[in-house]
Amino acid sequence: MTAVGLLAQVRSPSKNVAGMLMALIPWVGLLVAAVLSADQFRVTVINPSGSIAAATVITALLHPTGRDFFRSFRASRVNWAMLTLVIVAAVPLLGFAFTNIGLQQTVSNDHATMGHYGFMAAFGFTVIGVGLLVSLRPEGWRLTAWVAGLLPALLGLASLMYPENSSSLSLVWALVAIVWGVGFVAVAERTKNVESLAVKTPLMPERRPATRPAAWVGVLRIIALVPILLVFINTISTLTGVSVPIGLGGHTAPIHR
Repeated sequence: MTAVGLLAQVRSPSKNVAGMLMALIPWVGLLVAAVLSADQFRVTVINPSGSIAAATVITALLHPTGRDFFRSFRASRVNWAMLTLVIVAAVPLLGFAFTNIGLQQTVSNDHATMGHYGFMAAFGFTVIGVGLLVSLRPEGWRLTAWVAGLLPALLGLASLMYPENSSSLSLVWALVAIVWGVGFVAVAERTKNVESLAVKTPLMPERRPATRPAAWVGVLRIIALVPILLVFINTISTLTGVSVPIGLGGHTAPIHR
């Protein structure tokens, strides 16, 4: 999710405010899960890497919209249908999150050692956060809507494929998650053109087109690529089991001496 949000900043970042915020939400969810589980080290330090979170925050601070970053957040832009779906889903998602927080606190196995239950709790918080963000429909919200629907659908599919996993949903809830995810995207696409005149009003005064983009915008794009590359390397490291010495965490077994 972070990689998708940052990748959206490479081109027209001022039109992808939602993507930038989406890239930050997982780290907030992870921090909340770490605090509530009272297991900050295993949840936030071991995996994922703090270097990716730091690069994401730096990218947000250097966003070219500057003080206009939150200007597209208006009451007139709220999609009440999507907001209702998020509120309904928040109840079981919070139950899922707190169940995994309890497992992180009480279970002693490899999953707890690697902070897996804390990550799953963060997942629940993240879906709620991204869903609320999409409901507000800031600039670039459509990409975020697809991600918000895809996350629970993937959780449902993974639960059907691996029902023996302690963090998997039951058959009924897995199907509900898939249906909700598909329905959320469908509602987002069906109501994408239902916008008030206030939404269609330019957010910023018209300016003369610049002959070339400012140099610092290019720097932002380069910085945005850094955490994307780190996420890619971390994923490859996790899948292959090969340790990459750049400070990235992974689901690798602890070394006993």
